[in-house]
Amino acid sequence: MYDISKENFVPIDYGCILNTATFDYPLSQLTSTDSILSSDLFSHLISNRVKKWDRLLNDLNQYFTEATVLCRRNMSSIINQMPDNWNLPKEMIVNKTSELFEGKWLNDVWNNFVECLNENLTR
Repeated sequence: MYDISKENFVPIDYGCILNTATFDYPLSQLTSTDSILSSDLFSHLISNRVKKWDRLLNDLNQYFTEATVLCRRNMSSIINQMPDNWNLPKEMIVNKTSELFEGKWLNDVWNNFVECLNENLTR
């Protein structure tokens, strides 16, 4: 989402973003229409707010990289705090979350984001 007060994007999880309905399938990128970037709200919020896209994308990429490093550092702690009564297959979760931090996946995520952003800015 876009934080109007700070004039910055804020990442959110809006359900099924990690394709966790089943752990049997590989991770997959969101399509542009599945993305919150295709929402009318995004279109309305962004229309008059951001003028310097190159700077914004550079800042977002830096934030994405820093946030990814922080998440990777804390992932085992987060997984260990999952309640046992959720009966989650922790080994499978460890394997799946590890996929989120692979270099190719992170590069693909960023490229997909930029593509979705560009597509929705020009509609």
